[in-house]
Amino acid sequence: MKNRNGFTLVELLAVVVLLSVLLVMAVPAVLSFTSRMKQDMFCNKVETVVKSAQLYGQDNMSSIVNGKVGKSSSDSCIVNATQRLDTDPGIKCVKINVTALLAKGYLSKESATKNGTPNDFFDPRDGTSMKGNYVFTYIKNKRPYAAYVFNNRKDATKCGGSYYMNGTSISTV
Repeated sequence: MKNRNGFTLVELLAVVVLLSVLLVMAVPAVLSFTSRMKQDMFCNKVETVVKSAQLYGQDNMSSIVNGKVGKSSSDSCIVNATQRLDTDPGIKCVKINVTALLAKGYLSKESATKNGTPNDFFDPRDGTSMKGNYVFTYIKNKRPYAAYVFNNRKDATKCGGSYYMNGTSISTV
């Protein structure tokens, strides 16, 4: 009898089936993990924007309190399309976008390019620009606060936000 080296077809098929089962279980777990990580990175960026807006509020407190910034209706803090955050006499509020925080040096532009746009502030989930997103910066009891305006309720819920855009109106969570 000859001594043959190698594997039989049945043994090779068993290995391929076993590897495919492991792959079917591993791929969704990895995709879910990367999705959660990107969402966490987005929430961390939102937190950075909020802290930058608070610094802006601290540096411009007298201008906000005296109404020298945020006088136009487009800059005021409107919730539910009609209710204003600054109707309480103790609260003075402005709405500022990420572009203004970048221009004033409260945020740093990212040097990496995504989607062909250099020096922007990107959403890590899909690479879109966050420059047009807004933050409410308000003064209450002589202290600056800020609240990010999310584009949808899902993001607001995941990141623990207060306000989200719903078409053209802003609603509380």
